[in-house]
Amino acid sequence: MTQVARRASTAPNRVNETQREILVKRTIGTFVVVFATATMLTLGAQMPASAASQLPFKGNFAGSFTFVDPSHLALSGQGTASFLGQATSSGHIAFLGPATCDGGFAVQDSETLTSTDDGDQIIFSVNSQACPTATPGIYEIKTPYMVTGGTGRYAGATGQGTADCFGNFNNNTFHFTMQGTISQPSGD
Repeated sequence: MTQVARRASTAPNRVNETQREILVKRTIGTFVVVFATATMLTLGAQMPASAASQLPFKGNFAGSFTFVDPSHLALSGQGTASFLGQATSSGHIAFLGPATCDGGFAVQDSETLTSTDDGDQIIFSVNSQACPTATPGIYEIKTPYMVTGGTGRYAGATGQGTADCFGNFNNNTFHFTMQGTISQPSGD
């Protein structure tokens, strides 16, 4: 077969391959756009309506703690928080190792605030470090916190802020304040 005949016999395939490549790219592009749009719509539908509206949030709590084991504390306290009113505080702190501050330790805290009126809860977490203060046996955790959920009117709650906590290891007491934002409670 001559070279010209070979070119003529493969030319339609070359056009078909090019057209096929364009068609595949368009199809994949369309699929990606449709998939991305469907994903955004699905995630948007799953987000609680209250998550879009953040409101100021404050809390002030005090209580005591006990050692569960050498690397864990259980906290129990009382105080007040925006939207909850009078509330209890319960949490678990894990000591994760040394901190970047001299004499301190890395901590992870999961805390639940429960309204004494209706039992609604706000759950937040902290990943930070406890650093010694000038007073022996007293440590401070000054850190960002993240609202990770809740129950009742706070199911699916979101938010964030800063917390300042002091733990007194001389008498096993603590107190903390928090200030930030939280998603608008459902029904409000």
